[in-house]
Amino acid sequence: MDVIRKTSSNLINSIEKEVQQLLTEKEKQKFLDAHANDTISFYVADDMDYPISGDFWEYQTLEEAWDFYQKHLGDAVHGLRGIGFQIQDGSDYIGMEPLIKDGMVQIDEINHKPYYRDHLLVQKAISDLQDLMGMNQNRTKPDQPLEKAEKQIKSKGRAQVL
Repeated sequence: MDVIRKTSSNLINSIEKEVQQLLTEKEKQKFLDAHANDTISFYVADDMDYPISGDFWEYQTLEEAWDFYQKHLGDAVHGLRGIGFQIQDGSDYIGMEPLIKDGMVQIDEINHKPYYRDHLLVQKAISDLQDLMGMNQNRTKPDQPLEKAEKQIKSKGRAQVL
């Protein structure tokens, strides 16, 4: 009798784990389906506190924004130039969010908002920015100071300054 109880208990536990895994996969797929049409765009602004009050440039890719940012780092007239993003996904999170502000990557500030922390496009943008800056995943400062970064690399057919 004990053998039957133990076997049935193990079987029930196994079934519960499988059901939980299937539900998790289904929730992930539901999330992906719901966000299939989401887009993210990027901008460079002279004043990240009031992005559209000064000079402002919009880009479809982070690489384009990063390229402009690096080439024109010291040209800002109003404050410190930075990079930000905008999500177009039909959510309540509309508007502009800084990615680089005052020379610092805003990872903690972005991830403080659960929606951005869980949003695949935002997390990909953070990861891509870390790659562009030569950053380690656990750090928030680049390996080299932004203004002293001189190494030329080729990425997707474009020359970029890191």
